[in-house]
This record gives sequence, structure tokens and C-alpha cells, in this order.
Amino acid sequence: TLLTVPQEQQARAVMRAKQDGVLAGLPIAGEVFRQVDPTLTFRALMEEGRPFASGDLLCEITGGAQSLL
Repeated sequence: TLLTVPQEQQARAVMRAKQDGVLAGLPIAGEVFRQVDPTLTFRALMEEGRPFASGDLLCEITGGAQSLL
């Protein structure tokens, strides 16, 4: 990644459910991204404990492409 993705390159990633479930652990996921790179922006798109269906968007992360990869 460091050799092929420019440091200034910005990106957006989303987590999409692969199957039905109940959302659990999103605050922990957000903290993991903050630990990887404090400049990343993590946005939950659903509330913790809420049921979701396959294909639903759960969260969005934006920031440096190198950190997202």
C-alpha cells in the first residue's frame, strides 16, 4: 500500500451486511479505526442493537486511503 497508494489519496469505505443480524460492536469498530489513524472519520449508519437485513449499510469510514487499506 505504501508503495502504490499516494499518501495524500483520500477514500471512502462502507461496511455492508452480508446476512441478516442484529448490530453489535460498532463502537468497538469505530475505536479500532481511530487507533489505526486518528484522522479517519467513522460514522455509524445504524444504532447499536438494531436488527438489519442483508445488504444494509452499517457504517462509513472516510480518510486516508493508506489507512483504510
